[in-house]
Amino acid sequence: MQDTPLVMIKDSESLAKACQEMQGEPVLGIDTESDSMYCYREKVCLIQISDRKQDYIIDPLSIKDLSPFLELVSDPGVVKVFHGADYDIVSLRRDYGCEIPNVFDTMVSSQLIGLPKVGLADLVERYFGVKLDKKFQRHNWAKRPLLPEHLDYARGDSHFLLPLRELLSHKLDSIGRLAIAQEEFDLLSQREWNEKPFDPDDFIRIKHSSGLEDPGLRVLRQLYVYRDEQAREMNRPPYKVIPNQV
Repeated sequence: MQDTPLVMIKDSESLAKACQEMQGEPVLGIDTESDSMYCYREKVCLIQISDRKQDYIIDPLSIKDLSPFLELVSDPGVVKVFHGADYDIVSLRRDYGCEIPNVFDTMVSSQLIGLPKVGLADLVERYFGVKLDKKFQRHNWAKRPLLPEHLDYARGDSHFLLPLRELLSHKLDSIGRLAIAQEEFDLLSQREWNEKPFDPDDFIRIKHSSGLEDPGLRVLRQLYVYRDEQAREMNRPPYKVIPNQV
């Protein structure tokens, strides 16, 4: 991975140039990083792309117009390789309203092949003998500046996707499951973001609430509503304001 150039994109001019360089590439590996553990409403904080020549990291928090990237991923002639595409596609569609046709998912492929471990780090170690460091898996990707170790971690999530697709496609074809996989990929590309609005009556889902009598249930409901109000104001996940067990 260290022998592959890394291009960091923080402005519109750099984005336009990078997307122009990627024009004509038949396959792109894509991953995203979000901040779901650190804010009330999560957002995409990094977009990683790899082609056959180099790795790119886009900082969407510093670029207002991502049109060149959105045009690139909406091209049906380009295969977009993800690992666990469901989350990435839904996140990109939620934040940017983009369509992402022609998807290949390395996790779904691994499941159809019947591999015992289907995590990206497991696949990379299995096929390439490389151990990916996952210590930044819970990092707050909205924080800036991004340090070199953050960028190394992020690029690792897209860097191996193209060769993984080659290997997994061959294995799927050899066991007669490539067409089945493609059906699954087509369904993934159509996933929509469905935000569930806050419902005060969902307090009843909190563990052990069924053991409370009416006065306790009324108190719990008020605490549940209060927690959500505070979470919105603080821009934090509700469970980080008052954990359910409390």
